[in-house]
Amino acid sequence: MTPKEMLKKLEAQLQEALTQADKVAKLKAEIANLKKLIADQDAGEIQYEKQYDAVVQDQTKKTAVADVQNKTVGDNTTAAERKQVDGIVTGVDGVIAGLVTALATAAHDTSGAWTKLIQKKAVTSHAQVTLAALKEPWKAAQKALKDAEALLTATDQQIAAKNYRVAYYLLKEIHGRIEAANLDTPKVYGESVSDATEGLFDATGAEQDAKDDFGHKTALTNTAQKAVDDAKSKRQDNIIKQVNTAPAAPAAPAAAPAPAVDPAPDC
Repeated sequence: MTPKEMLKKLEAQLQEALTQADKVAKLKAEIANLKKLIADQDAGEIQYEKQYDAVVQDQTKKTAVADVQNKTVGDNTTAAERKQVDGIVTGVDGVIAGLVTALATAAHDTSGAWTKLIQKKAVTSHAQVTLAALKEPWKAAQKALKDAEALLTATDQQIAAKNYRVAYYLLKEIHGRIEAANLDTPKVYGESVSDATEGLFDATGAEQDAKDDFGHKTALTNTAQKAVDDAKSKRQDNIIKQVNTAPAAPAAPAAAPAPAVDPAPDC
């Protein structure tokens, strides 16, 4: 559906919704916005048409001038000379194509190094979380014991009030809190911290290696990009320099003389 068709549809909906104030405001806003978009589109198309005509006219003029120049050059160069220049152009463009291929390879390697770096960062982050989590059981145990202390006080109050059933329930909660406060032995905890620390150290080192590799490959990509940019920017000057310094193209070999024909013998 084109914008103008959409506008007609919205205007029709507006007519149907005139009695519905909440829809009217929304439709009016949508219509105003769509009208602006259509006006911008129309203005853009008009501007593009003018630009297109200007480009076509300029192309026509420049093509006419180039045709005149082409005849002049053709009248003053040999086929061998033109072939020589074509060979120089092909050679220069071949070098640029090789540089572009090298750039694509370097960019691909850099992308792979970036992906690897992101993966190593994730491993490091996980190792950091693992090590930090070892401190959480101690915090949880402290909270559980604090909750148990509050429940003990509440249980005393229920016993004093002879509300033994509630006291029974609270005692079950107390035991649950106390059991939740169980911690690993210092030996087990030390081994866990040691393993987690070693894991973080290894992960950090692997991340740094990946970061260094990414930096190295990024530098190679930047160098390859500069080589391509330089070659492209100097392409025309390079070709002209080679044409001016190239030895004269060999002249075309002269046509061999026609073989002599012996005169017919007198009868």
